[in-house]
Amino acid sequence: MEKIITDRVKLSPVTDENVKQLHQIWTLPEVRQYLWDDRIISLQETKEIVDRSKIAFKNNEYGVWVARLKNNPGLIGFSGYWPFFEPPQIQLIYGLDPKYWKQGLGSEIARSMIEYGFNKYKFQTIYAACDAANLASIALMDRIEMEFYKQEQETIFYRKTNL
Repeated sequence: MEKIITDRVKLSPVTDENVKQLHQIWTLPEVRQYLWDDRIISLQETKEIVDRSKIAFKNNEYGVWVARLKNNPGLIGFSGYWPFFEPPQIQLIYGLDPKYWKQGLGSEIARSMIEYGFNKYKFQTIYAACDAANLASIALMDRIEMEFYKQEQETIFYRKTNL
């Protein structure tokens, strides 16, 4: 199984074994506030996303990756690429368990996923979006040098082009 290794983190494609831990992270109030519009998703919904992601990886496509510290087997977060909006646009996704916020891990994970997107998937431009109220995500996109390019209602859109 393919892995992405950074200075402090190991990323690997999501598997069935990750469903419960990923669901725990996705349903934390601080995470679900912006990821799921504060809705508590079911364990079954998490499983369905994991299943879609596994199929995509088998087809050499994008999906959800889980993040662990190099010295710890527990999940600390996730990243990857996922389709959003209509028509669908492939976007960078990322998130961390709040216990790991403000340590630079989110930036480290997002940068590695951007590099992977340019190198593995040959994306010419990588897109990301966040709620206008999500100041932490906006700051992260600034740190990883994504470019603001538009705002529609309460959603801010960013992009990074491979030069």
